[in-house]
Amino acid sequence: MQKKIYCPDIECESCVKIITKAFERLQGIEKFEVGKTAIDVTFNESLIKEENIIATIKEKGYRASLDPYTRKQIRERTKEFLTDKKKYAVEHLILEQITLTFFILIMIDITFFYFKNQIDPTFFGKYAWWIFYLSLAIVTITGAIWHFKAYRTQYTSMVGMMIGMTLGMQTGMMIGAILGATNGFFTGALVGMILASAVGAYCGSCCGIMGIMEGIMAGMMGGTMGAMISVMMFYQHILWFMPAFMILNIIILIGLSYMIFEEVVEENNQIIKEPMSFKQYLMLCLVSLFVLLSIIFLTPASTFLA
Repeated sequence: MQKKIYCPDIECESCVKIITKAFERLQGIEKFEVGKTAIDVTFNESLIKEENIIATIKEKGYRASLDPYTRKQIRERTKEFLTDKKKYAVEHLILEQITLTFFILIMIDITFFYFKNQIDPTFFGKYAWWIFYLSLAIVTITGAIWHFKAYRTQYTSMVGMMIGMTLGMQTGMMIGAILGATNGFFTGALVGMILASAVGAYCGSCCGIMGIMEGIMAGMMGGTMGAMISVMMFYQHILWFMPAFMILNIIILIGLSYMIFEEVVEENNQIIKEPMSFKQYLMLCLVSLFVLLSIIFLTPASTFLA
């Protein structure tokens, strides 16, 4: 019997090799051809069933079906997201946690500003926007990692590398730019590069060494570029530049979560959902804020703020 099995996750030669090795071990497969979006397979129905072939592909971390996969338009996805809360339960949960955590961090920031401004009346004017952006960066970056880690499953090489690269790059760009403005290029680039490389490697490890390498490289570039941008822009209306910069970085993180749901989560019956508790997420954000604020105030300040 001959069947076409649709497999939209075939992205490179590595994917072809993985599927080829799996098929070569199956008894009853007579002939097969791995294409870009589907696999044409001829098999002996008395020795193996089509559901066994599909299960083998899925065990390797790839989606597989006898029906073609269709992608929803963004408008359709948005409408479904707003109406089908059961399907998007994890996504609604993280949005609630991000909103509440950001509110808590802002309350902490306001209290901190109040007491510091009593000692130094110029403190608010120097640091208010940067601490606000730092809180925003922390809740969105940590939220994106939370969303990715909420789903336990196998990731293809291409998707895994995209996850490591995106989270590494955007972490470096956002944190590097903030610390570059408050503490200068050296501190901003160094801290941004180290933190972003760690995030990129941690998230990219979902697909092995390739994802780790891509995550580290993206973190190195993002950390140095973020600090460079803020230092270069400081005398060119940086406070007008930063809102657009932060919004675009957040849009990229949202797009990553969108991609993960569409490419990995949807129609994946083998996925395990393990969302982080609010207490864990809040504590992670608070610790990150405390550590980064300590770096800002315990290392030399930028000449722009001095």
